[in-house]
Amino acid sequence: LHLDNLIAEEVPLSIKLPSGAQLRGRCDGLLADPETGEIRLLEIKTMNPYSYGSWTRSGELEDAYYYQMQLYMHALRQEVAVEPPLSTCVYVGIDKGSSEWHARLYDYEPAAVPPLLEALDAVVRAESPEEVARHHAPDSRGELPWQCIYCDFWRHCWPEAEPYEVGGKPKLRVPIDSKSNQQ
Repeated sequence: LHLDNLIAEEVPLSIKLPSGAQLRGRCDGLLADPETGEIRLLEIKTMNPYSYGSWTRSGELEDAYYYQMQLYMHALRQEVAVEPPLSTCVYVGIDKGSSEWHARLYDYEPAAVPPLLEALDAVVRAESPEEVARHHAPDSRGELPWQCIYCDFWRHCWPEAEPYEVGGKPKLRVPIDSKSNQQ
């Protein structure tokens, strides 16, 4: 990985949804392959030691990271006219515990994109939280999965959720008698 080949950083992008709505985001950067000149998406993520170790052994990304990367490549293919079309992501993971880093290449998978666009469109078109398909749910104690606390929209899905901490780690819980706890 040669960051000398970084041609752009914090690149704004836009994804058009089936309803015509636009979602805007920002990818970490674009790299030029020094041998071929091919433009590649650059994504950098910090990971806890367990996730980093699991990823470096298997190469399997968490779904949210995989989906984000595929959507970014889709958007960039539409917005950045290069030949050949952008089709690869340089994915850099950094272990938060040791600062060790590892890079892998991932290919654009066009078949993964339409269901993602439809799911995002359903969320954007929803008029109430109850209309949003939820992929995470509270457990029997009312605790939401860790992913929810890191989502900017958790209040949309779980308006009655209450943030709290355990051992310095942020968590969310919904009252057990809450209507939204029923799926």
